[in-house]
Amino acid sequence: MTYSYHDGLLYIANPGRHRVEVFTQDGESRAELSWGEPTSDLAGFAGCCNPIGLAVLDDGRILTVEKSVSRVKVFRERELDGIVAGWDILEHFPLAFGRFPMQPGGRDFSAVPLSGGRIAVFDVTAAVIRVFAPL
Repeated sequence: MTYSYHDGLLYIANPGRHRVEVFTQDGESRAELSWGEPTSDLAGFAGCCNPIGLAVLDDGRILTVEKSVSRVKVFRERELDGIVAGWDILEHFPLAFGRFPMQPGGRDFSAVPLSGGRIAVFDVTAAVIRVFAPL
């Protein structure tokens, strides 16, 4: 769950329905502003139990995190605005860390916005933080 100072709304990840649901501060559903569906298409949420994380960027866009087919994406007003990182980047273990690649979907990630529009993605399994340039 995350709160947006830009529009005064609460954004809640509902991984059971593969959706981002939107509510007012008083708990009133804003279903017309909610989005998502279970699909491997980039604009949807793939695999089981996604999205698993949300954050609001400085400009009001919504950052989403998925597991299984690991992806970190950005949405603007219910529409996919960009991909921060896909599974091909997120699930690559640098050999310098002395680790070996795992099967896709075997890792957990979280992401937070940083200053200047950058995004920090924490790879929980590898204990690595990667910082991505602004979108």
